[in-house]
Amino acid sequence: MSADIKKLGLLCAWSDRYYVRNLGHEYSEFGRDPDYYRRNYESKPWLRMEGFKERLEAARSGPRVHRHSIVFPAAQLQPEKTPGEVAGKSSQLWSMFDGFTAETEVLDFLYTLVRLVKPERAIETGTWLGRSAVAIGSAMRDNGLGKLVSLEVDPEAANCALTEIETAGLCDWVEVVVEQSLTFESPCELEFALLDSDIGVRADEFRHFYEKLAPGATVVFHDTGAQHAGLAEGIRELISQGRLVGSFFSTPRGIFVGTARKPPEVATEAERNDLRDRLAISETSQIASLTNVVESLNARISSMLASRSWQVTAPLRVLQRWILGRS
Repeated sequence: MSADIKKLGLLCAWSDRYYVRNLGHEYSEFGRDPDYYRRNYESKPWLRMEGFKERLEAARSGPRVHRHSIVFPAAQLQPEKTPGEVAGKSSQLWSMFDGFTAETEVLDFLYTLVRLVKPERAIETGTWLGRSAVAIGSAMRDNGLGKLVSLEVDPEAANCALTEIETAGLCDWVEVVVEQSLTFESPCELEFALLDSDIGVRADEFRHFYEKLAPGATVVFHDTGAQHAGLAEGIRELISQGRLVGSFFSTPRGIFVGTARKPPEVATEAERNDLRDRLAISETSQIASLTNVVESLNARISSMLASRSWQVTAPLRVLQRWILGRS
């Protein structure tokens, strides 16, 4: 978005810091300044004190998450921003740095996965602020071998990532390259790939790097949840072509972990039926997660419509009709 604004000849403020902290989701936050929350809820006609008591009780009776990271032990984390539930659990059980960096649990998983499979050569698309690169590079450092090439199209983001990587002391393990993923040619065989750039090109990135992937190379796609339209379908197509095998995992934003099949293996009828069954279960889970988001938003709007202010209810009714029409 900032690049589009600059193309118009306008200035765009940019920062590598996340200045927003989502408050009011955890019990400890309510206890930190209860008078603030009482005043806040009392000022909202659709909530009032009853709404505050309901939220307080939900926070009190819910899980008390200990937010920390294996890779970033000193980081200040906050609840995941994705609304709704994941497989029947609140998405706020997960933690995040910001809305673009992978969930903290995914970062720790990447570290553990690289420690497990010990790739010598790896590629990442979509460096952003470099935290996934730090997770992978930290595992390579602890493994004693490996090199990650991380691709990023935004020079400003790449510079911020380089600072993060240098601070972590990982320059010998991670190289950031400012280039489009679909034009970059890897000079060596790849044993690990994290595809996390623009949603619309990630399946194409797999095809682009396929010839350089080692047989059985570990492949990770991030953002496979139902709210990221098109990516899961693209992965299923790659699976149906026999180029990829693996599983979807339910996180707030979704993740797929698999291995590259080389040469492509055409599935038998029994394997195709089994694959369809497993993918149907995954798709049902993702749709249910997205349905929870829509229902949660619709329920929230319905409660807000109890307000007698026309200035508030009129735009809300328009929004509610749009939501119901899309669901």
